[in-house]
Amino acid sequence: MAELSDAKKELLALIKEQRERLDPKVLAQARRAIEEQMKSNNQNTAEPVTEEPYDKENASQTIRLFLKNHPDAGIFERALVKRIHEENN
Repeated sequence: MAELSDAKKELLALIKEQRERLDPKVLAQARRAIEEQMKSNNQNTAEPVTEEPYDKENASQTIRLFLKNHPDAGIFERALVKRIHEENN
């Protein structure tokens, strides 16, 4: 479990580093996509949403935009794929 926690901290640090260099337009688009998904989830449930929604299509689009706008996207993409693979195994 500590390995997963360390991996998560490392990934969050990478995301923070990349986010600081990300085009504000991309961040705004990602934020709008999340807000729309949250509105949709709140309208479709009787109970309040207690977790951030996970919409695979919006998440994929956000990651594609993120990677498209960074010259060092390959490094981040390889780290992300590795983390996803490790979590799934």
